[in-house]
Amino acid sequence: MTARPRNGAQWTVAASGALALTMGVAGLLAPSRQVSLMSFDGTEGSAKTAAPLLTVSSLAAVNTGLLYLLGAPGIGPAFPRSPCAPGS
Repeated sequence: MTARPRNGAQWTVAASGALALTMGVAGLLAPSRQVSLMSFDGTEGSAKTAAPLLTVSSLAAVNTGLLYLLGAPGIGPAFPRSPCAPGS
C-alpha cells in the first residue's frame, strides 16, 4: 500500500515540496548558474559571496522539500495528524 495525499491541501503541500526539492538540487548542482539567472549586476565580489549563500539556502530547500513530501501523506515526522482532523 502506497501512501499518497488524499485531499487538496495535502496535494498542495506535496507540490510545494517537489518544487522546493527540485530548486534545491538545481542550486546545489550549479550555484553559479543560479547567480547568473538572478542577473546580479553588482560588483564581482557580490556574485562571489552570493554563491555560498545560495548553496546553503539550497541545502535548506532540499531539507524542506523532503519534509514536505514525507509529511503530506502523513508518513513522515513533518506534519503530525491533528486530533481535530476529520476521520481521526
